[in-house]
Amino acid sequence: MKGRRVIGLVVASVIAIVFATTLCVTWVSAQDFASPQNAAASPQNTGSAPELFPPQNPTPPTEAATEAGGGTDPNTEVLTRGAVHEAFAQPVVFNATPSPIVPKQPPDPVEEMPPEQKPAGDHVVWIAGYWSYEADQQKFAWTSGIWRAMPAGVEWVPGYWTQADGGSQWVSGFWRKNDVTQVTYLPQKPPDTLEQGAVGVAPSPDYVWIPGHWTWWHEHYAWRPGFWAAANPNWIWVPAHYVWTPPGYVFVDGHWDYTMEQRGVIFAPVYFRPGVVIGPGFVYTPVVAMDFGVCTGCLFCRPGCYCFGDYYGPAYVGIGIYPWFAFHGRYGYDPCFAYYNWHYRGDPRWHERIVGDYRFRIGHPEARPVRTYAAMVRLGGGGPMLAMHINVLAGRGGGMRFERINAARRQEIHRAVREQHLANERRGQLEARGAREGGKGPMKMEVPKSSLAANHTQGGAQHATTNGRPQTQQRAPARQPPRRQPPRKPGER
Repeated sequence: MKGRRVIGLVVASVIAIVFATTLCVTWVSAQDFASPQNAAASPQNTGSAPELFPPQNPTPPTEAATEAGGGTDPNTEVLTRGAVHEAFAQPVVFNATPSPIVPKQPPDPVEEMPPEQKPAGDHVVWIAGYWSYEADQQKFAWTSGIWRAMPAGVEWVPGYWTQADGGSQWVSGFWRKNDVTQVTYLPQKPPDTLEQGAVGVAPSPDYVWIPGHWTWWHEHYAWRPGFWAAANPNWIWVPAHYVWTPPGYVFVDGHWDYTMEQRGVIFAPVYFRPGVVIGPGFVYTPVVAMDFGVCTGCLFCRPGCYCFGDYYGPAYVGIGIYPWFAFHGRYGYDPCFAYYNWHYRGDPRWHERIVGDYRFRIGHPEARPVRTYAAMVRLGGGGPMLAMHINVLAGRGGGMRFERINAARRQEIHRAVREQHLANERRGQLEARGAREGGKGPMKMEVPKSSLAANHTQGGAQHATTNGRPQTQQRAPARQPPRRQPPRKPGER
């Protein structure tokens, strides 16, 4: 009798174990079924898939989610897909043409207040954002303002929207020399480029090709051919080119610019939610920063603009959006690609990897970056972590040091943003009048200088703080990183 009881207990225990195991397996299977994206993105499940998510993807999802919970504006939908601010970086188009006319009018410019975290240095300025038209979405997105390390000897003239027959037209910004007070507009369109790529063999692996360009010479255009020049590991060459404006074409001289790691911070573009009234009293502070190092894994070019994120597939090629490695040399000159292709010249897999990643994501939508910051945080490590809170970016170290600016300095920048919007309006009015009154020859006009850049270079260090405490002006120079002077222009002696 006693033996039967023991046998009964053993049988009951086995049944209980089997039942519990069945429940556990069922739960795990349900979890796997509910997360096909994570499973498909795993390298173990892709077999011959290339390296999709580079090692510079360090942000823990929990940390990003914590910052996102208390930092994003509830009036916005923060995007991980969109245009790179043109003052941060631009691909160069060899044959400048008028920008396309979009069938809508942009909203009024958004007043911005910069975040507290700022890359250290008085040469770093806040450049206001602007509206970008997303052709595939048929609507405008706000390209947030940026912290920008200003190249020596040049200043940024911001772009603007102007009315055109049937809609609106974007007039790009451009770099001009600090000592230039007038801008020359050439009504004749420059001839199509004669640039066909590098000629001959580089004198050494440390040389890069500087593309040729047209220059205005004695009432006509003359071609200046390209040449080989010594590269510089700390600087990116932006070649000479032309920018279209309503009264004519503006020549932008070539210059050295900072590498992307030292150039500043770009912030995520946003959609403003329905019902948000943009106007007096509405102020937006961007706090979600883009990790440009990760963005290079999904970087694209369209005329006059970089964009990042999910732009994969023939539909985007059909509207002129190409992966950056395909744009360079074929449709224009990509300064970023030219630099990094040279920088990683000792690693042949670098080029293979970015091409392989692009091709893999064409056929595997689950491996593409998600389109919103909220979705990126929600999915955790399921794809490229393109964005993070500015506090996370400032705290992780890397190529830039950060400092906090106090409320008084932020208010000063806010006022300067308003002045910059007014300066953009004056530029638009000036160029519209020039378009109406222009003749057949070159025309010179006084284009307003950016008061924002001037405000930033005048003793901005006195408003910086260390751990929330204001710095003294005497201690500021000790904290400021030395402003590196660019090398001479290629061809100068």
